[in-house]
Amino acid sequence: MAKVVCVTGCTGYVASEVVRQCLELGWTVRGTVRDPSDDSKTGYLKKMAEGLPGKLELVQADLLAEGAFDTAVPGCEYVFHTASPFFFGSESEGPEAVEAKLIKPAVDGTKNVLASVAKHKADIKCEGFKLVTICPSFVLGPANTDRNDGESIGFALKLLKEGTIGLVGFPCIDVRDVGKAHILGCTSSNSEGRYILSSTFGVPAWWAYEALEPLGLPNLQKPEKPEGAELTHTFCNDKVQSTEGAGLGIKLTDLKTTLLDMITSMKVSHAAHLA
Repeated sequence: MAKVVCVTGCTGYVASEVVRQCLELGWTVRGTVRDPSDDSKTGYLKKMAEGLPGKLELVQADLLAEGAFDTAVPGCEYVFHTASPFFFGSESEGPEAVEAKLIKPAVDGTKNVLASVAKHKADIKCEGFKLVTICPSFVLGPANTDRNDGESIGFALKLLKEGTIGLVGFPCIDVRDVGKAHILGCTSSNSEGRYILSSTFGVPAWWAYEALEPLGLPNLQKPEKPEGAELTHTFCNDKVQSTEGAGLGIKLTDLKTTLLDMITSMKVSHAAHLA
């Protein structure tokens, strides 16, 4: 029998990749969204599901409403909680604004999901549940959606429109690897604890320019490369790549491939936003 899983906030950039990979496995995906009837946000998911062996069910849920996930969780073997706000705060927003708009909704939403899982654990025939956390750095890679909102999509659109490379030393990770990590975090009997998904280095603009140069983008701006500049490898992603112990055994995608695939695909998928 096919697995039934829940993906919260299923229209998001990362969430839609988790949905896609689950559907490819033939699973039934119960995706939560604020308004299942809003085709401007859910239409691309429905279209994607038509060509994949799994089944997509959309369920209404408000991240911050207590008990909102009580309808979506029962009967699910795995719950992928990907619904959470994410944005880069402007300099005009102080710590209080970041706390109110980013941290508090993320914490409260997670509590709501965990409360529903704990409440309905009998419905999924288990005495408890295992919690695995996936912590990605800045996520890039091909998008399943043609929407133009979100920080990752915004980065690519700005690059295509203005030629500006909006990376200032952020470590990055491929969205396809993030999707794999979510699934393996659930299906691997050895998975446990926290997994950090990240490049080993912060990506400077000059490195991204060199990676994208083969595309021949007409307006790509060449940033200054400091004399003697080299990549500094300061981040560790051994656990997610290891095939031993709690490792997930994921061979992370080369970031040059990630950037090239993202920009190449979005020139087509987001053509309407680039006109």
